[in-house]
Amino acid sequence: MSTEPVPSSPGSQNQRRIKLKAAKLIAIIGIIAMTAVLVNGFVNGNFSQDGAELLANPWGIVSFVDLYVALPCSRFGSPFARRIYY
Repeated sequence: MSTEPVPSSPGSQNQRRIKLKAAKLIAIIGIIAMTAVLVNGFVNGNFSQDGAELLANPWGIVSFVDLYVALPCSRFGSPFARRIYY
């Protein structure tokens, strides 16, 4: 039984590139949308008042933590994903 990798065809490599480009485009659109919403909230909102209401609710705390954990992950990417795709 051979352990040599099976060479992929040029067509499958092009499909992989297209999928990766689509995934990157979706991620970039998501980052832009998240940034626009955050800027809008900080410019037009009152974080002292609204933040107190948000942090008084357990689901508000979950949303707050999720937001500020997701931002660095979206900016720097997952080391696991970088090892696989780059």
